[in-house]
Amino acid sequence: MTNVSRPPPSYPWGMRRVAALVLVLASWGCSGSDENPRAVVLWCDAVCAVGSRCGGAGATSCSYGCQRERPQLDDISVDGARPLSACLEQMNCADLRGGDERWDAAYGACWDQAKSAVEVTASVRAFCEIYTLAEFDCGYWYAMDACERDFGMWSEGLRNRVTACVTNRTCSVAESCLSALFEGR
Repeated sequence: MTNVSRPPPSYPWGMRRVAALVLVLASWGCSGSDENPRAVVLWCDAVCAVGSRCGGAGATSCSYGCQRERPQLDDISVDGARPLSACLEQMNCADLRGGDERWDAAYGACWDQAKSAVEVTASVRAFCEIYTLAEFDCGYWYAMDACERDFGMWSEGLRNRVTACVTNRTCSVAESCLSALFEGR
């Protein structure tokens, strides 16, 4: 049997949704700073700043609308959202408005850069011990270090939902649960 690495989706949503978000952002502004912001605030503030710089509406209040439209962004860990948002803020206008391929490439580069910057916590290590074993039991191979990098970007809440999908379930039920969990992200 061939071992297959099956990491979680690395990009939380499709470009069409982001394009709709940019249109919404163009009509609103971005929020102020917070000492302990949520991941959704960090992400929305970064995208709003780029949108503003690229000729969209001011960056002062658009984040509020973005947060209402994208609550699933809180599934990104705050530790992951910080370097991700720092990279997103540096995006150029062509990356933001250049279509699916251009956005996906720029966003993917930011996501990968953020993954390499996130410190692996004990909680992520404990999760990955459970998750990689479940994957192995279902005929997949997923290296611990890859799991730690990938899931370091995701919140504790999302990791708990993934654990619920793979714990004490058949492989097909676990796969259906994971597909439903990550669908549309």
